[in-house]
Amino acid sequence: MKLRSTKSKSLAAAAYAQKANSIEIEEEATREGGLFQDHLSLTYGPPKIGKSTLWSAFPGVYFLPTEPGYRALKIRKTYIPNWATFIKLVTTIEKKPKLCKSVSIWCVDTVDNLSKFCMQYVCGRDNISHPTDQDWGKGWEAFYDEFTHWILRLCALGPGVSFISHQKQREVVFQSVK
Repeated sequence: MKLRSTKSKSLAAAAYAQKANSIEIEEEATREGGLFQDHLSLTYGPPKIGKSTLWSAFPGVYFLPTEPGYRALKIRKTYIPNWATFIKLVTTIEKKPKLCKSVSIWCVDTVDNLSKFCMQYVCGRDNISHPTDQDWGKGWEAFYDEFTHWILRLCALGPGVSFISHQKQREVVFQSVK
């Protein structure tokens, strides 16, 4: 089991060393993000009911699909087959914002797969097979930190982000206690 104590310490030191941003006091009330697309949203439901089709009707939507498909939809998209590709997409757009100037909303389809890609990436990076392999929830914390960090960077690209998630039905079998 590989513990990340030195990495955690360096992250803590970097957080402590950060300087405060400049503070602006607004004199007038403002409203940030007046459009529906300017916010985070989650579209949740069973597969194949039209969640992607619904979002494809919005002008300026850009899909980040995590699985093949979309032959019936005329959309702009970049396939995200793994976590490293997602990181590369975010960093590329941060460096070249003109690439996404016509994007009004990012649509991650599905966020279920994207989170699984992130978990696999973190487990590989930390040389574990599952987040529960690290003591005291450190594996889950590493997954949470990685996922949150990059999702927030995607959100910072603006203007809005939509997540599509599939409902999962599982049969629960109760075993009687003897």
